[in-house]
Amino acid sequence: MEATEHKKSQLSAEELFELKQNRDDANKAVSLALWSYIGLVIPLIGLILAGYSLSLSSDLPRTGSMGRKVKTARRNAGIAIFLSILVVVFWTAVYVVNTKEAQKQETQRQQTEQQQKQAEQDAQALQAQIKQSTLDACLKQADDNYSSYVKLNGTFVTEDAAQGGIYSMQQDKWDYVNNKKKTDQDECYRRSSIQ
Repeated sequence: MEATEHKKSQLSAEELFELKQNRDDANKAVSLALWSYIGLVIPLIGLILAGYSLSLSSDLPRTGSMGRKVKTARRNAGIAIFLSILVVVFWTAVYVVNTKEAQKQETQRQQTEQQQKQAEQDAQALQAQIKQSTLDACLKQADDNYSSYVKLNGTFVTEDAAQGGIYSMQQDKWDYVNNKKKTDQDECYRRSSIQ
């Protein structure tokens, strides 16, 4: 029994280490997900500047050297908008993946804690059953010892279906066997409380 309890304590230590590791990883994932919002600021600034560039270039004439500049500005603004949207989509995907991973780790942590609690409850229930079985066996042995003493030292009087027979003995023997039975039962309860 001690070997299994020692094994359980080792497993509990390993599980606790794994839980701590999972909790640290979950905290890192949440932190990265929160920091990923900073990455959204730069593309949003790029979108604003590109939109402003497009609005300015829409009012400018598109002829001559000014036309080339307007075309270049519009092309660069379009590329900036495309890249900004691409970065926003990328950071959104990173955020979603990190959030899902953090949720998965939290669910695993909760399941592990629940399994650990269930294992502890099962162990306590098993220990209570063993304790009760030991007590019952000890009390039965005390009753058997009492019956054996009465049958060996008493005189059979009559058959009784409920008690197995009625016996007669000297009073000092009755006092002794009753006292012995009580002492044996008290010892059973004492042992039961120690376990």
